[in-house]
Amino acid sequence: MPSKPAVTSKPRALRAVFLDAGNTLFYENPSRFEVYAAQARDLGLPVDDRAVRRAMGAAHDRLPWVAGERVRYTEAWFRHYVPAVYRDLGATEEMTRDLTDRLLVRFRETAKFHLFPETLEVLDAIRERGLTLCVVSNWSPRLTKHLDALGLSARFDRVWISAVVGLEKPAPAFFEHACRELGIGPDEAVHVGDHPVKDVAGARAAGIRAFLIDRDGESTAPDVDALRSLRELLPQIDLWR
Repeated sequence: MPSKPAVTSKPRALRAVFLDAGNTLFYENPSRFEVYAAQARDLGLPVDDRAVRRAMGAAHDRLPWVAGERVRYTEAWFRHYVPAVYRDLGATEEMTRDLTDRLLVRFRETAKFHLFPETLEVLDAIRERGLTLCVVSNWSPRLTKHLDALGLSARFDRVWISAVVGLEKPAPAFFEHACRELGIGPDEAVHVGDHPVKDVAGARAAGIRAFLIDRDGESTAPDVDALRSLRELLPQIDLWR
């Protein structure tokens, strides 16, 4: 008796596109690193740019949860993070007394955020395809104000912010939460972001296909679907549909 052909399941249709925010939809100019470095120089700290970048990364990594918070980027977290960065750079407590308040005010400004040239065009094209469009971002609650100022809020169906949801990428639970809220399966969504671990690895761990935005073509992350621009996402979406 001839054997029956193997039954293969057809992938479900794409229903939702998840996007990271910073360095995916928009960028900061001056960058956060440049603001911290300029402030260090204003304090008279004899540091170079590499030292500032190292201090910011080290403080970020060792302060995942503070003051009862479960995630980074809340105001309580920043009030621990900012002094920690400058202490690592040699600042005294007196030097940093009012520094956190000044920086929090600085980062509330929306004028330093700028859209990438293709952002609006691509978002509108995705919506024209009838797909649900969402932000999944590690950010403070202030992200909603930045999205408003950039004309992005009306283009998104849902916005999930780590400091509001209480979940943080790359935890698969953050992506799973988004899928559950939309009532879709992970194989019905795609995620795009600029970080190979937080965005790509995190989404994949939740069963979501992921693309890395690598505008400079410098990523060395293995086995990653990289895009040089959000425009390159549209053909991928069309292939899926």
